[in-house]
Amino acid sequence: MQLRFLEPLNISSCQTKEFKEIEGELVRKIKAEHMGYLWFFGITEDTFYQLQDETSRSTRRLHCFYNFDEQKLRVRMPGRVHDSLAAQLFFLICDKLKSAGLLNTACVPNLSPLIRLGNIAAEPDGCWGPLNSEHFTVGIEVGNLESDNELSHDARHWIEHAESSFQICLIVKLSNNPDTITLSVWRPQNHPNSGSQLRRRHVSAIITDTATITRGRPDPVVRFESHISPILTPTEIRLPVAAFTGYQLPPGVHVNFGDSIVLTEEDLIEFGRLHWIPGNGYQ
Repeated sequence: MQLRFLEPLNISSCQTKEFKEIEGELVRKIKAEHMGYLWFFGITEDTFYQLQDETSRSTRRLHCFYNFDEQKLRVRMPGRVHDSLAAQLFFLICDKLKSAGLLNTACVPNLSPLIRLGNIAAEPDGCWGPLNSEHFTVGIEVGNLESDNELSHDARHWIEHAESSFQICLIVKLSNNPDTITLSVWRPQNHPNSGSQLRRRHVSAIITDTATITRGRPDPVVRFESHISPILTPTEIRLPVAAFTGYQLPPGVHVNFGDSIVLTEEDLIEFGRLHWIPGNGYQ
């Protein structure tokens, strides 16, 4: 079995009582502006696909996490702040890839696909993969209500799973008092070939780099940290181009595999500035 983008199954249009009850619960929670996790148990595969199809049309980007063996469904109900952060980072990186001539020529973006690894189907907050492959290799997970442990679990799921092709998982954690945004880069330990597809052996996920953005006046303050070489004082985050494009390029496409997608201090200052605005509830 391989990492793949899941398409909804050809399900009967007759909606089950189970589906209608869960759909009703989700509608009530959406109207109440509920945020956080909802758990449902004993959910059949057909019902899961029906729900996933319905939630993908919601004005709120509800994220599903489904265990096929245990028939457990977790629906994450993020709010505007979560979606804003996810979209900001996603489009920042897309702009970098476009400027490098790589977007839709050597790699493709997807804002929130449903991906199955083994008996688990889940939705990252954004990802990219080589143009000529069905595999995703770089992903984003954003958390504001989630704990550090929950976000670490997400990163390890995408990096460590035996059927995964993820080379990088970017974890964004929003915190208050003080207002900070922490961007952590998770990669396989020892950095196996960034252009590889499926794992041939178990790998462990580790944090290699962190950027902490702290709200300040007149501008946010950014502090970088390398977890691989702590004696160094980095001034940017570098993401290898090969992690996005792979090494099997389409005909006529040329990539310098030594290049990186660079997130500079200026990029992250603007990232914070665009987030801490009255429209997101900040004074």
